[in-house]
Amino acid sequence: MRKILTILIYIINIPIYWLSILVPQKKNLWVFGSWQGEKYTDNSKYLFEYVLKEKSDIEAIWLTSSKSVYVFMQSKKLPVYYSYSLQGYWLAMRANVHIYTNNSRDTNLYIWKKHIINLWHGIPLKKMGYDKGEIYRKKTISIKAKIIRVLFPFLVPDHDRSVFIASSKEEASHLASSFGININQIAVTGLPRNDVFIKDNNVEPPKIILDYANLTKIIYMPTHRVNGKISVFSFLEKDLLQINSYLKDISSVLYVKLHFHHQSEIENLKEIYSNIVFLKDEDIDFDIYTVLPFMDILITDYSSVYFDFLLSEKPIIFLPYDFDDYVEQEKGFYYDYDAFTPGPKATSWSDVLKYVDIYKKDSTIDLDKRKEIKKKIHDYKIESILENVYKMIKSRIK
Repeated sequence: MRKILTILIYIINIPIYWLSILVPQKKNLWVFGSWQGEKYTDNSKYLFEYVLKEKSDIEAIWLTSSKSVYVFMQSKKLPVYYSYSLQGYWLAMRANVHIYTNNSRDTNLYIWKKHIINLWHGIPLKKMGYDKGEIYRKKTISIKAKIIRVLFPFLVPDHDRSVFIASSKEEASHLASSFGININQIAVTGLPRNDVFIKDNNVEPPKIILDYANLTKIIYMPTHRVNGKISVFSFLEKDLLQINSYLKDISSVLYVKLHFHHQSEIENLKEIYSNIVFLKDEDIDFDIYTVLPFMDILITDYSSVYFDFLLSEKPIIFLPYDFDDYVEQEKGFYYDYDAFTPGPKATSWSDVLKYVDIYKKDSTIDLDKRKEIKKKIHDYKIESILENVYKMIKSRIK
């Protein structure tokens, strides 16, 4: 039944797609979206707010398919519309520029787009797209896929018509090969969300940070395993009591933010721990970057969030407890894991706590290594990321 409904929606939107090609664009109208229209976060959010505040000649509009996002943005008096409302369709048609972090579903799937700026959602560590090998390549060009794309043109990937951004020339080459696009479509500007690590401001920390003001703040952010099919929480769960007890002794708090594919693993968690906080979207205004700059230590495994955190130059502990399995599942990394992870490699939570204690006593340990990798990963004018991206867009849409 669900498939039938989806096909009916596709059929209804075919004439709308062709009509949208004929609608003239409004030169200064830019529409933004993120994560299939379901979130107000990531690179799109930070560029959107920058344009709203600093670029009065641009009409910036956010499109969403999420009621919670719509209500949240309305409460902040931000210009937001439902993607698939009449007004949402019209704004999407009239927009000269569509800006998103994933794909065309971020703003409005069914509308033809004149200029597409894909800010993406992180510097990739693991291989993506065509770089994952022949299996992916065959899957994407199957006869069935070709027929579907002829019938429903809005399902054709728009990578070859998009402009992407990167943080270094090396990352640009990885994006080009993974999407099968020309490297000239990629501009090295830095990622808008990383402005939180470099700007000099007096933003007050969120309540979830202020509640633990006098404690050392550590955050654990593991990446997903096969889109949530393999548990991540189970590796942490068995040691929670031990971890909590140790954190109390050393005046520290551990924030845990699971990938959205794994959030369901902690929804029914009943235990309350004095020094462990399981972050929910509502605690952080749906955006991990509202709290990440306030952390003293990051713990992760293969998540590219550590590339961003390098801008803070603070300690990072790596916990690749399932390294061999993960590499096999994901078909490898773009970088040599040991060479590009400037911090200790733990295989258990006992190891992690040992390294936490070491860094609490001296956070400058491994600092030279972090600076070295930071310089390789962030090869752009760091002090003006948002302006870099804005100027790049203006130059590309002339």
